[in-house]
Amino acid sequence: MLEFLDWGSCGEEGSNYGTLGWSVLPPGPTCTWTVEANGFDKVQGPSPVMSVWLITLIVLGIVARRLALASRTEREQRPNEVTTADQC
Repeated sequence: MLEFLDWGSCGEEGSNYGTLGWSVLPPGPTCTWTVEANGFDKVQGPSPVMSVWLITLIVLGIVARRLALASRTEREQRPNEVTTADQC
């Protein structure tokens, strides 16, 4: 996912590369630069893209599950009906 979104590296201020990490809340990649390794101290946190992506994924999963359960319940309530596929 990080490579797809081009978050595979942490470039800042020229060619200084920070340490790529992960934040749980909010979810997403973080880049950390330290004075010792990079000459400056900075943390660049996750963008809202990952949060929106996860919320959308969860909502779509809930909708799909509810549709599947509704379809199953509807089929169980009409077990004696003959469909056109069964008649052939």
